[in-house]
Amino acid sequence: MNRPIIGITCCFNTEEENFWLKRTYANAVLRAGGIPLAVPHLQGLVDEADNILDRIDGLMLSGGSDLDPNLFEEEPRFELIQIDPIRDGLEIELTKRAIDRDFPILAICRGIQVLNVAAGGDIYQDINEQKSEVLSHNQDAPRWHRTHRVEIEGDSLLREIVSEGSIMVNSFHHQNVREVAEGFRAVARSSDGLIEAIERRSGAFQLGIQWHPEAMVEEDKNAGLIFARFVEVAEGSQGRKGLARSREIEG
Repeated sequence: MNRPIIGITCCFNTEEENFWLKRTYANAVLRAGGIPLAVPHLQGLVDEADNILDRIDGLMLSGGSDLDPNLFEEEPRFELIQIDPIRDGLEIELTKRAIDRDFPILAICRGIQVLNVAAGGDIYQDINEQKSEVLSHNQDAPRWHRTHRVEIEGDSLLREIVSEGSIMVNSFHHQNVREVAEGFRAVARSSDGLIEAIERRSGAFQLGIQWHPEAMVEEDKNAGLIFARFVEVAEGSQGRKGLARSREIEG
């Protein structure tokens, strides 16, 4: 069987007119045994969401700019930072289709917020403005450095993967999951009560993580374990796709 292809969503630089993706995302996938493939967001690609999913084996939603609050029926608050409506549109559509298809998803930082909103939940536009007594969630330290602890639910997929109930993570965000979407559940929290991970209650591997494990894979075994499981599941999805194609041909 070929190595699984992991589609990774990109950021966009409006001044330079280019798509970009931190190397750490691609490196984490490659180290775990997958082939990273950057997925740019263009207006015309929204209608091609199913075609994109047909050509990859796992979807990774990467970090980046803020989500448009119109997606969860809120007016923008003062601390809202730059939004990218074209990226929002493609990622939300890709995620909705992936959820419907029981397709493997690993959603990181902004990605967990996309996953939750696409599934019908919402987010804090700015945790410092909307929630009191929060930890520092935008660390002034190297990206690989672990700065605060998260507690993980005992009966969760995430707990099964890392085999620990409490782990240290890095932190670079000011938005955060608020109300968890139906069909998902919160499985990790920081000591200030903020949700740090969500996962699908049943069905496919669909895991959202608020921290950045891709920046820690060379320093932290738990980060590597998360990517290893995701790529393993994506590899398994190749077999399911092959079976589906065979049935289509036979039918």
